[in-house]
Formats: sequence, C-alpha cells, structure tokens
Amino acid sequence: SVVATKTFWDKKKQKYTVEPFEYELIQLVAEDEADAVCQTFKWIHEQQPDYLSIVNVPFDMGKMARALERRNIDPADVFCDPRVPREYRKYRMIEGQSRIEDANGKGAAIPPHQRWHKVYVAASYFVIDQMCTRWGIRKHKPNEGSYSLEAVLRRVLGVGKLKGDGMTRSSGIDWHREMQRKHMVFYAVYNSFDNIGASWHDMYTRDLS
Repeated sequence: SVVATKTFWDKKKQKYTVEPFEYELIQLVAEDEADAVCQTFKWIHEQQPDYLSIVNVPFDMGKMARALERRNIDPADVFCDPRVPREYRKYRMIEGQSRIEDANGKGAAIPPHQRWHKVYVAASYFVIDQMCTRWGIRKHKPNEGSYSLEAVLRRVLGVGKLKGDGMTRSSGIDWHREMQRKHMVFYAVYNSFDNIGASWHDMYTRDLS
C-alpha cells in the first residue's frame, strides 16, 4: 500500500484541503503486451465493476485489441466476462462520428472530446470515455479548451501528469517511445499516476460516480 495525499478545492470552506489517501498498488509481471492485457482484464472481471473508464477510448481499446490479435487471441475472449459461453462473446468498438456536414454539404471536424464512442462487450462493465463525459456534462457551458487528462487535471486540481523532468528532451510520441525503452520503471509509475489522476478527477467532480 502507498499513502499519498490529494489536494482539493473545498467549495464550502473556500480553501484548498489536503487529505491522506491510501492506494493498494498491484504489481504483476507480464510476458509481453498481450499477457499484460490478459492479466489486467482478468483482474477487472474479478472486481465486476459497473463501468470501465478510459480517457480516449479508441486509442486504448484499439491498442489492446491489436496487441491480443498479434498473439492470435480473440479480443472478445479477454474483454468479455469468462463466464459467458464462447458463442456469446462479442467485442465491437464503434468510434463516434468524426465529421459533420451541414445542409450545404460543408463539413467540419468534430473534436475528440465531442465524439461518443460505443464499445460492445458481454461483461459487467460499460466502457465510458472520461474525456467525452466531462465535455458532455458541461456542453451548455463555454468550451474549456483542451480536454486531455493533463489539461483537465491542471485546470481542475492544479496538478499535472508525471513527466520525469530532465530525463529526456523528447516530446510527443517520441517521449513515450524513449521512456518505454530507457526508463521502464519510471514509465510504469507515470502510467500508474494516469489512473490515480483520473480517479482524483472523479472524486472531485463526481462526473462518473
């Protein structure tokens, strides 16, 4: 277990409050990327959650499905509850519409946070995109700008994602590639905080819960 602190703006007291928060970090060793996905979903099915929250659903679900397919594993056998008979296991992802056209045939791109993705699986959970949920609940308000996890955490909680300052000068996808190859332990910590940060956001906003 790891004891950390979370800092939230207390609306009633009109000040920031710092509270201890205990996390149980589960560490597993995987043979490869497909095994990592299998072990993760084995744990998820054991928990029987009502929803599975992901920031940017098409990216993560797509990457996981392709990792399984490279090992000739049917994603439906992993994403679906193992108690479901094989003939009823299905996996299908439909990305939200990326473009819209008006009556004159002029088109405009729909930003990622305004697209509602659908994932069909025979499981206890409903897959929901936390980025799209944040926008959907507040679409009657002015646009917030970026809806990335980094931007939302800084805007709402005043903290950003872990970046490992000074470890590399790379940015974008190159940063991720270099961190995966040269700083694997830190990259695992970085990834863990992505999940912690997303849960902090929901503790504060209650968007999902």
